[in-house]
Amino acid sequence: MANKNECYLCGGKLRGGYCPACGLDNTRIHRKHYHLNESYTVESMNGDAGQASEKCGYKAEQDKGSFETEKKEKKSKPVFKYNAQFQNTKFGNNGRNTAWNAHSSGKSKIAVAVIISVFVLMGGVANYISENGLHFGGLSEPEADPGYAGPYEYAERELAETGDHYETELIQGEYLVGVHLPEGSYTAELLEGSGGLSLEDMENGIYIWQSFGTEEEYDEVQVLEDIRLYEGAHVTVRDPVILKLTTENGQTDDLEFTENPLTETVTVKKDETLTVGDEIVQGVYDLHVESGWGILRCMIIDEDYEDGYYETSYWLSGEEMDDTYRNLYLREGTVVTAEENSLELVPSEVIGTGDYWEYYQYD
Repeated sequence: MANKNECYLCGGKLRGGYCPACGLDNTRIHRKHYHLNESYTVESMNGDAGQASEKCGYKAEQDKGSFETEKKEKKSKPVFKYNAQFQNTKFGNNGRNTAWNAHSSGKSKIAVAVIISVFVLMGGVANYISENGLHFGGLSEPEADPGYAGPYEYAERELAETGDHYETELIQGEYLVGVHLPEGSYTAELLEGSGGLSLEDMENGIYIWQSFGTEEEYDEVQVLEDIRLYEGAHVTVRDPVILKLTTENGQTDDLEFTENPLTETVTVKKDETLTVGDEIVQGVYDLHVESGWGILRCMIIDEDYEDGYYETSYWLSGEEMDDTYRNLYLREGTVVTAEENSLELVPSEVIGTGDYWEYYQYD
């Protein structure tokens, strides 16, 4: 893993979690994530892109261009054939130009040798690319990992086989297993919209990301089974989506939460900057925008970074299913700024009984 002060992509020196050399947002620690319905792993940044924290209007459709281009290139790939009609007939062998024909024959042999060499070289390059899994442009299907043992291979224990039926609907936000969700094996079903679900469980080494939607060609699914949630795991839902989570072995008796002691809603006016611990009480809030785009930029103090902090953003469009982000933890010292619109920080209904900061560390 790259040093926290170095870019994960190019190794460049970071400024505020961003790489000025390549532009990559390094504000989340790099993790290996698994698609449950695939036998390979994908690399992503926690909580973003695969699940990007910024709603920049980028959708899967924007990748269609490269995919279509690749298909067209495959269809139009030239086929090299030697055709007699292209031979030079101006100096035919009629007994009057034998010197030219001999010279031409020599050049032809050289040309044939060069062509053969080029094809041999191309074959070698193609084999190298194939053996090393390289590709250029467009979309390509990753090869299956022969050593794949599934996302739960490092789990410390098995989930209980029995428990309670439990179901809930989640919108975008952050949810802690044992607080907002009971431990259990879940099935996630898409009810409306499109977005992503990620699971971070450092204790058991489980890192999963999956996008939900109706476009199967972009690996979107409508139902995802066998999502094993252990107590202490961190579930994040991103983008305008409603997911129904259901389990038949929920450990509801083990839920530990308490009513949020915070009661006052804080309004962060457009272009206003406030500090948690001064103008905002540290705690867990639901971020809300009444209408129109609103962006909450957070500068989070973290001594592990070269500049002593990193930055992340939460974007809301104000439209249906995209006007609220649940259970956002604001730690003391965090500096927040509202852009494009005024935003409300409404105390979440319940919180955990432990130190929330432990759940939001990705080291």
